[in-house]
Order: sequence, then structure tokens, then C-alpha cells
Amino acid sequence: MIYEKELDCCILTINQEIDEALCGRIISQLNYLESKNKDIEIYLNTEGGCVYSAFALYDKIVNYSKHVTIYAIGKVLSCGIMILLSGDKRVAYQHCSFMIHEGEESSGSVTHDSFERLSKHFENLKNKHINIIENRTNLKEDKIKRLMKSDYYFYAEEALEFGYVEEIV
Repeated sequence: MIYEKELDCCILTINQEIDEALCGRIISQLNYLESKNKDIEIYLNTEGGCVYSAFALYDKIVNYSKHVTIYAIGKVLSCGIMILLSGDKRVAYQHCSFMIHEGEESSGSVTHDSFERLSKHFENLKNKHINIIENRTNLKEDKIKRLMKSDYYFYAEEALEFGYVEEIV
């Protein structure tokens, strides 16, 4: 019920792991709000999740026809960073935590040839993620790669300095 009232006020909340079900729900909500021709606010609090779903949400949000403000609250980790960077305006709450990293490859049981193709695919995904960060922040590719070598945690002040957000509330 509260989510319906928020939706009527053009507010979306992402407060869980990014997965296909969440992605589908948020895209449906964005389509609904886009038909109303309204600016929206998204409150983002996530540990990350499926990079494919994060790319889908990133693409949908950056192509949303009206203004999107994203509020980072609590934590924005891993591929959640891409969702944050999709906003036209990005705001962090004072005690929000952030984390970037290279991500994890899960290939299961595959042949050598399949593993090589899969490795190239994961490298391509990582490079797309780096390009998004470079294009939407103040960071250069070499620094992004250095920071992503291991889980790099930072807070609102550094997010502002790096250009992940434009404002802290």
C-alpha cells in the first residue's frame, strides 16, 4: 500500500538485491510513470546483485524522458553504482556507504573454449562498467581500474569528490 502511494507521488524505492524480478518491477513502474510524463525520484539502498539487471535498469533510466533524481541512502554497493550513475541528479545521504569492484565471474562447469569466450564476455562487461563510471564521474580510467582491483569502500564525502553524487544531504 505504501509503495502504491509512493508510485502515485513518482517515487520509486530500490532497497534489495538487484535481480531480474526487481528489474522487471522497476522497469514496469518506470513505464507507468513515463506515460504520466512526470519527473521521478528513486531511493537506492542496495548491496548490488546481477550485473545484467543493473545494465538493464541503467539503460532504462538514462533513456527516461523526464528528469530522474536518485538518492543514495544506506548503501550503494557493487553494480548498484551503475543505477546511481543513471540519474540526472545524484544525491547522497550523509552516512551512505559505497563500494566498487571488478565483480565476480561465475562460469559454472564449462569447456575450455566456452571459458575463453565467457572470460572475454566478462572483460567486456567490466570495461562497459568502467566506461559508465568514467563518463559520469570525475574519475579517469586508470584510477577506476586501480580502485576496482579489490572491494573499494567509500563514503558520501568521497562520492562527492569523485563525482558519483553532486550533493550530500
